[in-house]
Amino acid sequence: MPATKKPASKPAKEKNPPKKPTKWTEEERIFLAAMRLATNWSWEEIRGEHEKAFEGRGRTAKDLESQYNKALKPKLDRAKGDRTFADALDDYRHYGKATHPDDQRVIDQALEFLERLDKKDRLW
Repeated sequence: MPATKKPASKPAKEKNPPKKPTKWTEEERIFLAAMRLATNWSWEEIRGEHEKAFEGRGRTAKDLESQYNKALKPKLDRAKGDRTFADALDDYRHYGKATHPDDQRVIDQALEFLERLDKKDRLW
């Protein structure tokens, strides 16, 4: 009688699978725009600082890079209603002031994040 093959066993399920990242908060987006525009850090370095500021959010360096490139990257001549946090910070970086009244809140919060960094790590 031929030997019968046992069915392959299924891999054990992880007891605590990694948490899926949650929806991006406004505060996270401002943080991300500030770190990208005000430092020369790599995405991995920004991820480390993000983990300190937003513990347990589970963002990878690739998550941060994708979010910045898709939703935050500053562009010239964007309509006021379409401006991103990075547009506000990019204008502040160039002109030293808010160019739209609504931008000041974003600038103030970004500066709070940047004040936590060592001066040598900041570009402005």
